[in-house]
Amino acid sequence: MHFLTSIVATITLAVPIFASPVLLHPIQKFDGEITGKYIVKLKNGIPLANVLGQLVGARITHSDWTIINAFAGELDDVSLALLRVSPDVEYIVQDGVRRAFATQTQRNAPWGLSRIDQSASLTNRNTNSLSFSYIYDDSAGRGVDIYIVDTGE
Repeated sequence: MHFLTSIVATITLAVPIFASPVLLHPIQKFDGEITGKYIVKLKNGIPLANVLGQLVGARITHSDWTIINAFAGELDDVSLALLRVSPDVEYIVQDGVRRAFATQTQRNAPWGLSRIDQSASLTNRNTNSLSFSYIYDDSAGRGVDIYIVDTGE
């Protein structure tokens, strides 16, 4: 009887462990323009080839990094789900695009500004080909130090 009680107790304690829900790795969202690709960081010591071999529907675009055990690419739903439950994955991040600066467009710009912005050459001093718009960096020179050295000559 004592033996039967200990077996029942062991099974009772083990059932919640096997019935516990699988933890999914969250996908870290990118705040900005996304590309539909993902960057997947694997835990240290996990062979990259073992994980990539399981991703049949994925198109891997980068996997040759030497300083980080990771890869990037377009992942189908099945591959993404497989990676989210994998114990080999450290984290998953949406890949995105960051711009170094934004541009502004000034409409009805004076002739001089419009002219320096146009790449086409003028023929016969005809200004009809100018758009009279001026495209410039959004920072507009903020944070720039300018030094002028005048020799007096």
